[in-house]
Amino acid sequence: MSHTQSPRVPGRAVLLGALLLAFGVILVLVKVSWAPLHRLDLRIAADLHTVAVDHPGQVSWWTWTSRLLHPDVGRIAYAVLAAVLWLTKRRRAALFVVVVIGGAFILEVVVKAAVARNRPLFAHPVAQSAGKSFPSGHAMAATVAFGLLVLLLPRRFRVAATLVGVVAVLLVGYSRVALGVHYPTDVVGGFLLGAAWLVLVEWLLGDRLLSGQGFSDRRPRAAGRRAPDPLPGTPAC
Repeated sequence: MSHTQSPRVPGRAVLLGALLLAFGVILVLVKVSWAPLHRLDLRIAADLHTVAVDHPGQVSWWTWTSRLLHPDVGRIAYAVLAAVLWLTKRRRAALFVVVVIGGAFILEVVVKAAVARNRPLFAHPVAQSAGKSFPSGHAMAATVAFGLLVLLLPRRFRVAATLVGVVAVLLVGYSRVALGVHYPTDVVGGFLLGAAWLVLVEWLLGDRLLSGQGFSDRRPRAAGRRAPDPLPGTPAC
């Protein structure tokens, strides 16, 4: 008796589903101002603000971190890279970069407008930032930028790039809360949404646009298996 084998779910689909589920839960809880989470956000933000007020040197450090890893810095760098790729005839890779970075920016703007969460308010703020609060644009942009870097680099550099990227992303995320311009859930939401977007674009377009472009050691996928050569002496059908 034969059994029909169920189709295998791609690993990227599972990862994407997990990221979207986690982001969706946080999004709903933030939107409805779920009291336990809201109190936790307020308490952490207030505690870190007290530390910042008492330690001006930390404010300078986290301000520098936020400026160095500002979303616009990454967007400019990738715009230059996309232009170089286009001029050197690697136009599919250039398109991939534009879709990842440009799409992440549009997604951030749309979600921020939809959630419309106000930023933390303090009597004596140590930093200012315009726009809405959820998700953190710095956290999302850093996740996308360093994740894209890992995708573009050859495999032998991926471990080092991943370690550097994780440290940088965590630093910029913490800096936004330490400076009092975001709640912790804003930062976590930015991490999750940025990662989900990167996984989605890589899943849908990565093999098509990066194969044979000199990135990530990718090779074009074979259209199908080649039929075996006939045995010697076997007449052709």
